[in-house]
This record gives sequence, C-alpha cells and structure tokens, in this order.
Amino acid sequence: MLLLLSLLGCSESFVDPDGDVPKGSDTAGPDTAADTGPEGDTDRPDTDRDTDRDTDRDTDRDTDRPDTDEDTDEDTDRPDTGPFDADRDGSWDADDCDDTDATVFPGAEEVWYDGVDQDCDGNDVDADGDGFAAEAAGGDDCDDTDRASFPGASEVWYDDVDQGCNGGDDHDQDGDGERAASGGGLDCDDTDPTAHTSGIETLDDAVDGDCDGGVDTPRFGAVDTFGSIGTQGPRIAEMTGYVLLTWLGDGMRYDGTSLTTASGLSTFAVGDLRGDPELDYWWEWGTGFTFDDGVDFYANDDHWMWAYGLRTTGIRYLVADGYALATGTFDNTALSRTTSQTYDDVELVADTDGTLHVVGCDIEGGYLGWLHGAPAELANGRGVGFDRSGVLSDTCGASPSSGWLLAANRSAGTLGKYPYDDTAGLSASGSLAGRTSYDIETVEQDGVTLFASAEGAAGVYTSKGSRTAVITARDASQVDIAMDSAGRLYVLYIDGITVWLAWGDPSSGYTTVELDTTLATPDDLDVHVSVDDEVVLAVRGGDDIVYAVVTAY
Repeated sequence: MLLLLSLLGCSESFVDPDGDVPKGSDTAGPDTAADTGPEGDTDRPDTDRDTDRDTDRDTDRDTDRPDTDEDTDEDTDRPDTGPFDADRDGSWDADDCDDTDATVFPGAEEVWYDGVDQDCDGNDVDADGDGFAAEAAGGDDCDDTDRASFPGASEVWYDDVDQGCNGGDDHDQDGDGERAASGGGLDCDDTDPTAHTSGIETLDDAVDGDCDGGVDTPRFGAVDTFGSIGTQGPRIAEMTGYVLLTWLGDGMRYDGTSLTTASGLSTFAVGDLRGDPELDYWWEWGTGFTFDDGVDFYANDDHWMWAYGLRTTGIRYLVADGYALATGTFDNTALSRTTSQTYDDVELVADTDGTLHVVGCDIEGGYLGWLHGAPAELANGRGVGFDRSGVLSDTCGASPSSGWLLAANRSAGTLGKYPYDDTAGLSASGSLAGRTSYDIETVEQDGVTLFASAEGAAGVYTSKGSRTAVITARDASQVDIAMDSAGRLYVLYIDGITVWLAWGDPSSGYTTVELDTTLATPDDLDVHVSVDDEVVLAVRGGDDIVYAVVTAY
C-alpha cells in the first residue's frame, strides 16, 4: 500500500543505469517504456525499449591524414524525392544537365564543339547563336563568331566578309571568276557574269562583254606563229568540233627547229574559241621554195586543203595541197608554168556540190589560173587545171553559182568575168563597168552567193544574191565576208590602217564598229562564222596575227 501511494503521489526521474540512452535525449522515457522485468522490479531498466528513433548517423571518420580523409556522412532527414547535387558543383540535379561532372552546370564556361554542353543550355555547336551549326561541328556556318554570317544570309559585297557562307570571292559578285576593281581585278561589270576580260563580245547588246572599254568591240589576242617571217594569211576554216586558224611562212621556228616554207595551224575547240588552242601543228613544204602572195584554206572531217602560189628557180606553181586526216599524209594538184612572175592573189571557194575552185592571178605575167575538183581529187593529184594568158589582174575570185571567175586590175579600174568549163577552160566574157576592186571575196553558202569587194574610196561593195549595198569607206583595201544561220552578214575590212566590222544585210543596212586590233599596220584578214554562230575574226599585220570572237545578236 505504501508502494502504491508513493507511485501515485510522488515524482521520480527515470534513470538509465547502464547509460545506453544519451543523456538528455529522452525527458519522458516512462511515457513509452515498457518494463519487461519481473513484476514489481523497477531496478532492471536495461530491457526498456525506446521507440523514438533518431536516424541521423554520423559516420565521418577522420584519421588526421588529409590524403585519406573520407567523409561518408549520410543525412536521410530529406525525403528521397528532394533535390541532390551529386557532383557538388553547386547546382541541384534538376538543373544540372550532368550531375556526375562538376564542370557541367548552368552558367559554366562553354568549351565549344567538344561534344559537351558545359553550361547546360542545350547548345555546343552554334557559338554565335544565329541558328546554324559551325563547320567545326559538322555544320555549314563559315564564321561561328559572327551572327551576320550564315548560309543564306544577305551578302554585303566587297567588305571581305563571306556573309552568305557560299565560299566565293567577296570581290566576285557575279561569280564569273574575275575580281572587281575593289579586289584588284579587271571585271568591268561585277553584276554581269557574261562581262569579263575573257568574255565574248555580243554584238548590238549595249554591253562591254569583254571589258575592253568599248561596246561591240572585241578584245584581240595574239596567235603564236612560232616566229614566222614572210607570213601569209591568216585563214580560218572548220571541221566537226574545231575551228582551225592557219598561216604560211617563209621561215619559222617550232620547238627550236628552224623551218623554211612552212605552214602553221592552231586548233580551237568550237565550245571554247576564246581559250587557248587545243593543238598546234606545223609542216615544212621543203627547202628551195618561196611562197607567193595569197593563200586560202578549206577543211572538212577528211581533208584540210591549202591553196597558194609557190615558186622555185624559173618555175611557179598554183597549188591545191591536201592533208588527209585518216593517213596523215600530204598530196596535191598543181598547175605549173615556167616563168619568173609570181601570183599576186590566190583564192579558194567551195561550191554547193562540194567542188573546190582555186583561182590565182598575177599583174605582170597576165595569167589567170584555175584548179578544181573534190577535196579528195585535189589531194591526190586528180584535180583539173587551166590557165589563160592576157589577164592582167592583181585580185581574183570565183562565183561557182554563175560559173564565172572574177579578176580585177586595180590600176586600170577593171573587173572582168571569165566563164569556165571543165573541158574548154576559160573564156573572156566582159567587164563590170565602174568597178575597181582591190580585193575580191566570194562565198557559196546555203544556196546563196555572197560577194564582197574592197574598192578603195568607193567603199566596200556587198551582195547577197540579188541584193546589194555599199559600206562607206575612205580607202578600202582588204575585205572578207561570212553569213550566220539567221542570214546576217559579217563584213570585215581594212580602211587605210583601220580594221572595221560591219554586220547586217544589204537590204536593211549595216551596223559598223571600229576595232582595236593592236596592230600598227594591218595587211590581211579573215572572218568565219562557226556552226554555233560565234564569229571568229583574224587579222595579220606584218608577221603578227591576232584573233577575236564575237557572238551574234
């Protein structure tokens, strides 16, 4: 009874005799303690169970060896779903894009293009933020430090910055391969890809296509004539795929070899007539010979044919000399005469049926010579030849469609016509009144006869079939004529010491421009229209030959 009263009326602190509960950690132990000792035994508190558990365990072990300190403190007071910072870089795992790498966190310094997003902004390939990956990262941004430079950006030309990342020259706006003046180049119009110093002048388009400083005035380039002397020509012809420019010389050097009485030829691809020749050829006709004045040239896919006057001691020849492409051999048909006189002019005209007509004339001996036949016949000695005496002429030609040879004496002011016949030869028919020709050129093309005559102060007489027109000139001395696929005529002529090009038609008139050939004294010339209507011009002055190309309008 005394014990019961003392328990109900007295206050007594709970004491842990064996010290297994930290002092002060439980101030109300009896509230939750269950005594499992014998009934009435209060002296064995060691079996009491404290169910208030603090799970904070400090397992920090410090052995005073800084190299081996290991902090394994575990704090489980925070819920498992709360933020963590496993790499201890100061960023919670919810923001840190790689919580295993302490160098990766929002705000870190980005190392570009290394495959690691250090600042966790989702971008390692676009440093300037213009939306395009850098080339260094496999993209196509050519300057990833400049937001204004990216593929498709508007280009600011001539500032030495490639804004559009097209890889082109910032001083070549039109992409024609030639720089503008801003970049030290010679492109006269950097907005037009057809205008540059290697361009082809297009007639009548108001554009300086080759940047020579003039509209409709082609830029001339020099032909390598291998140091020729006594040069005759130039003459132009065409075979499939190539335009050929040839000349004769009484001497030249080719690859260090001295040649006499030789011929040179340059071959230009039809698709690149303004470029360098693809091939150069030369042939030596032999020593002991000298070329007369006058040469002409014809080409097809089987034969190349030269017509010229040739002389040796006491003998002269009117020669049709053929080169067979299949065999690489020469042969000829020649008309010879024992005389010391020389030919003053030699012309070759192709008939519509494929027959070639070679005409030669001289002013002193008074002989008009004529060879004719198919190319294969003339190139194998089977051509037919005649000559007629008493014809004093210094320029001549042929008009196959009318069956005439033409011969003019410039000093006498006569232009005569001579019908020809395969068996009867040549006969006189009369003269064309009031015509003083210094140079005669005829062309048979597309069933039409083209005729041009340089007539000194009377100008240049031209005809196309029955239509005629005169081009004004003060001193016309040399002329050539050609026609394109649209029927336009191109007339190249020398007036004094100036070369002119006229184009148009006798019925509608001509447009005429002066050409700067760079030659001080032009002596001879030729014009040819290629199959794709590019017009090739060639001019000789002394022993120098230049050429140019224009296109039809």
